[in-house]
Amino acid sequence: MAGNDLHYAIVVGINRYPGIGNLSGARADAEQFAAWLVDSNGGALPKANVKHVCVTDAEEQAFAQARGAKPTHDEIDYALQDIRDALKPRLDADEQAWDRTRLYFYVAGHGFAPQGGEGALFLANAETDALQRNIELTQYRRWCTTCAYFREVVVFADCCRTRVRSAAPGAGPGLEECAAPWKGRSTTWVIGFGSILGNPTYESPAAGADDHARGYFTKALLDGLSGSAPRDEFGRITASKLSGFVRSVVADQTKGQQYPQEAQIYGPLADDITFGTTLAPPKRKVTIVLPASVAAAKVVKDGRLIEQWDGVNRRWAVELDDGLYEVDADGAALANGGLFKVSGDGDVDL
Repeated sequence: MAGNDLHYAIVVGINRYPGIGNLSGARADAEQFAAWLVDSNGGALPKANVKHVCVTDAEEQAFAQARGAKPTHDEIDYALQDIRDALKPRLDADEQAWDRTRLYFYVAGHGFAPQGGEGALFLANAETDALQRNIELTQYRRWCTTCAYFREVVVFADCCRTRVRSAAPGAGPGLEECAAPWKGRSTTWVIGFGSILGNPTYESPAAGADDHARGYFTKALLDGLSGSAPRDEFGRITASKLSGFVRSVVADQTKGQQYPQEAQIYGPLADDITFGTTLAPPKRKVTIVLPASVAAAKVVKDGRLIEQWDGVNRRWAVELDDGLYEVDADGAALANGGLFKVSGDGDVDL
């Protein structure tokens, strides 16, 4: 896959929140997404095109109080400003280059749904009486589409969208809004959230917290982008295909939580945004647990034989692609009629 030299990215991950409570995995999620961005089998961005808005472990430990904690609004806006200033001369020199432009905007940390907004990330200096220290993702997306320096804008947010802090407004970029789109262009966009409006985003819920741990959304997102999401007829992973995959995996893996998580990835032209990868879909290690009544069994998909049981070990280990399968046991009664879905490694108890 050729390098995407006109793709840029801002990646924000915040663990340390002295004013509202710390997280443990948000920055790691951001770093994993950044690694996918520069992978030649992933986003294929030049490293110089990725702006990391994160602090180090040592810097985090030095933030004893919210005042002085970073990153803040300024660091994110500086990153956006730097990208704009790097890209605009290239576009002015070659208007046709606009067709190859894209901006990724990924954030992970504490979040909420602000009054009148859809989803915002709290900044490191947020406090219980200063919740306006946030960035509203849809306002940043609107700024990007209004200016239209990028043909495509892709926003992913792994943070809560709860309404428990409804009095706080959402904050947009501190940059001057463009008077008109660049050269009259129209930007295509897609935005993804780890949960539906009003719900938390988490990995394992903690008492008294709305998002003290995370990972389900980003893990499913990166899994899909790395080849697990289904392809269209041209072999591409479109935003629509990615959306269905991420929603299904996150729902399946959080169904035992207090608030099962429902991810959302949407946009007006989601089929037009594609994510390239040269990687084949990964094989999952699945163990099918067969009941004693089964004498013969096979795994089928769309009527095709995939695997045949040897009739010996009732903990039957197979390697399968993601998708929907059926165990045909010659009429023996099986849970869910033998149907099962693969969206990762694990057991299938029939």
